[in-house]
Amino acid sequence: MGFFECYSGTHEKMKISIAIAAYEYHGKGVEVLEHSFNQMKIQTFTDFEVVISDHSVDREIEYLCDRWYNKLDIRYFRNEIGRGLPAQNKNNSLYKCRGEIIKILDQDDYLYDSNSLQTIEANFYQSIDWLATSYVHTYDKTNYERQHFPSWNDHIYVRNTIGTPSCVAVRNKDLPLFDESLIIAYDCDWYKRMFDMFGLPKMISDVTMVNYLWPNQISSQSNAQEIIDKEFAYLIKKYG
Repeated sequence: MGFFECYSGTHEKMKISIAIAAYEYHGKGVEVLEHSFNQMKIQTFTDFEVVISDHSVDREIEYLCDRWYNKLDIRYFRNEIGRGLPAQNKNNSLYKCRGEIIKILDQDDYLYDSNSLQTIEANFYQSIDWLATSYVHTYDKTNYERQHFPSWNDHIYVRNTIGTPSCVAVRNKDLPLFDESLIIAYDCDWYKRMFDMFGLPKMISDVTMVNYLWPNQISSQSNAQEIIDKEFAYLIKKYG
């Protein structure tokens, strides 16, 4: 059936862990995370937990999680190790997940509609170890544009055609971890190692999340291209 598959069988329901690596986000950390929480609250699939690994130096994210404690199943973990290393914080969020499925979600991204988790869970039947879904972009959290369809290429470690890690969900078993020496291209490296371990991901054309674009993202910083060039050189050497 190709990468974009359909499935009409039945399977046992699974709990989902939404893994979020958080930090101050240049003063926008609480704002973007609370917007994401509001989208989680309306989900038709409700058997999920939210795992927060917080690299913040302040307590604002922790206080937000306290305020939402009775609205969502939130498990908050303060992470004071490796501050400034996004891959380390993502790894810590993965360590803490208890669900059979881990839905990775960047702090500034959010679920697209009330059926997002239901779509992911419905496509995670027995033979699937990881999957990637379509997503849309936004600059204002109101208007959506540029739908991205995930695809595979044999040089995924230097040409990311899957997209943001926020579009990926994985089965919670023997996962490779993100390379903590990488700042921007850690997702490309991780996709390559996921493929080496589990084969191709299932690709889903349904939109399940929104990629929020804003000026202070790491990839928008003035030295981002220099970092990317160095990391791609490292990955080419790593994978030949």
